[in-house]
Amino acid sequence: MNCAVCNNLTFTGCDICSVALHFPNRRSETSDGNCVTYYHDHLYFGLAAYDYKLRGLPKKDWVEPAPAIFNANVVLIKEYDAGVVSSVSSSTL
Repeated sequence: MNCAVCNNLTFTGCDICSVALHFPNRRSETSDGNCVTYYHDHLYFGLAAYDYKLRGLPKKDWVEPAPAIFNANVVLIKEYDAGVVSSVSSSTL
């Protein structure tokens, strides 16, 4: 299976949500193992490989977000949580 966050091959998954993810104690050449943390962190919403549909992209076009994209997403999600913005569209992600 492919990891829902980084889209690389994994043989581990979350027992609670039944999603294929990398874990910190199972680092690989293709992952730092923090995929489980990213997947369950609402600030990462819209950035994981699994979220390609939200962004209107074909799965093959998904790329790992650069730090600047992640930081912009954190600001956007925090603004949404605070009620500063009323909706988030795929064009703002």
